[in-house]
Amino acid sequence: MMTRRTAMAMAGAVSVGAAARPSASKFPTTIAGLHTAFRRRQASPVEVLQELLARVEESQGTINAFTRLHKAEARLAAEAAEGRWRRGEALGALDGVPVSIKDHLGVRGWPATFGSALLRETPSDEDEPAVAKLRAGGAVFYGQTTMPDFGAAFSSISSLSGVTRNPRDLALTTGGSSAGAAAAAGAGLGPLHLGSDGYGSIRGPAAWCGVFGFKARAATAMGSAVGPITPTLADLLAYHAAIGVKQSAVLPKRLGWLAYPSEDGVRPASTIEAAALTAAERLAARLGAELIVLPALFRAGEHMDMFVGFFPEIARRFDGYAAADLSRLEPNLLSLAGRAKLVPKEEAAERQARYLAAVHRVGEVLSAHRLDAVISPSVAQSPFQADRYYAADYDPFRTPLGLDDGSHLLHAVGMFNNLNWVAASVPYPGVGSLAGVQVAVAPSAHDVSTCLRLLQLLALAPS
Repeated sequence: MMTRRTAMAMAGAVSVGAAARPSASKFPTTIAGLHTAFRRRQASPVEVLQELLARVEESQGTINAFTRLHKAEARLAAEAAEGRWRRGEALGALDGVPVSIKDHLGVRGWPATFGSALLRETPSDEDEPAVAKLRAGGAVFYGQTTMPDFGAAFSSISSLSGVTRNPRDLALTTGGSSAGAAAAAGAGLGPLHLGSDGYGSIRGPAAWCGVFGFKARAATAMGSAVGPITPTLADLLAYHAAIGVKQSAVLPKRLGWLAYPSEDGVRPASTIEAAALTAAERLAARLGAELIVLPALFRAGEHMDMFVGFFPEIARRFDGYAAADLSRLEPNLLSLAGRAKLVPKEEAAERQARYLAAVHRVGEVLSAHRLDAVISPSVAQSPFQADRYYAADYDPFRTPLGLDDGSHLLHAVGMFNNLNWVAASVPYPGVGSLAGVQVAVAPSAHDVSTCLRLLQLLALAPS
């Protein structure tokens, strides 16, 4: 594990534009390719695991995507999978396939430290449901990926593991909070990485690392959803097929296009928005669907109501720790926590209520337009520097709160968490490798399969 001190010390040595990709694998790199190689005995789960662990370790000094590797346990799981393949008893498409897990998700016997040096490495008693489903299918868990402390920032800085860097450009952040999962996918370090998304934490990093990220519906509208980040669309489809998602897509007849706020001159990079709009137009044409152009759905400051209203709850996690322990945290996080504690409870409650009212209003607008799906840029801008905790214009406690406060950064992602729509980020030609296009689908019995089908059509659209 790389310490924060070591990783931060590397910052000055990283040159802008420098990409990092570990040495190429001699084995297939997709879920389907590995499945075929195991079935034909052209490769074994143990061989694939050993090579992958070596490639991960090779990358840690630059990308730093992993908090911990669990080599011995992974070896035992790979050996068990190899035996099943040899006996003709494979459990399915994921049997023997290496999978990484985000640091806060429960894995039986592994610590869940939420990217923070504050928490003790106490083993989890049981698997997260999504983890349990993968384990039942024979997946080989080999490591835990990095995240910012408590998932409290759209950055890739952790007091536990240091700075995680974007494999497409080491000077840049991956975004957060599924930082290591997106970095590992972007670096080709395995075909499947399990992350979580409470406010864009899968889709944002996936967009900035040029990979695929999928947010399913959560148990509750304000909850965090566990989901995959993958290097390819084929891997994303293979994952969902393996966990039992049926191909029952209902293609939309009305498609929404969500632009970003334009007040006060704040716009996403023109190439990002233009390419995302082109994607929406081509997808609508392919579907024969009507494309509805939506206004900016949130008003100035309403995103910040969420941060200011809910951040005091995160700040209370630090109560009871000694000053020496708190000094290990990222300084900007400490500053935000200190300022959050100054927000009166009445104001925090008022800001929460105002934000939830805004979410309800946005939901009514989408319902009034009878939209089945919405297309937008995944993130409003290109990634900022990796050694920054947030973009230069982003500070949730600034006043006055307006669109120049950075609320545009995740304008189109967090709303779909709160509305509990299925949503995914996909790389798209013209957007570049450091941005993406989001596809969001309204809740239904077929929303996951519909979203996956739209991703497939979107991949075909440029042709």
